[in-house]
Amino acid sequence: RLLLVVVAPASLAEGRLRSFAPTVGALEARGFQVDLRANLSFYDGGVRESEAYDRILFAFDRHTHEPIGTLQLYETEALTVYTANSLPPEKVISISYGDPYVHDVMLPGVETAINAYSDCPATQEAVVRALVGEIGFPGRSPVDLEGLRRKLDPQPPSAHRAAPSRRRSRR
Repeated sequence: RLLLVVVAPASLAEGRLRSFAPTVGALEARGFQVDLRANLSFYDGGVRESEAYDRILFAFDRHTHEPIGTLQLYETEALTVYTANSLPPEKVISISYGDPYVHDVMLPGVETAINAYSDCPATQEAVVRALVGEIGFPGRSPVDLEGLRRKLDPQPPSAHRAAPSRRRSRR
């Protein structure tokens, strides 16, 4: 049982839900039970509601200057990301159909992140085929995601542990 959450500004949510019909159809054709909704807020019981699903797929379809100039998430989108970060990471699948940086910036703990770059029906079908193992994920990111990770957290994980103190002996 899957929940497909389309992360979208409230003003675009209805249209974005319709645009993800190919994903729902492709998953259902492969035997999955799929529920589709726009955004998921802990205020509306989103965490409790998500417990009924095996996986929650968060579909980000954000592009620069749509509906405003930045890729910053506001209102229902921001609540959705907060809720997604509250869920068990192994249940969350983050799929970006636009901005490739959304996973690292918005869902840094996500275990499964896919950059698809377009929400056209063929791309949605390819994402589903890859998710179910019919095809691989042979692509390479055209953007430096590792560089972004280093900027967001410039210290390697081992540096977060206290370093042993070094004493110099005096002679």
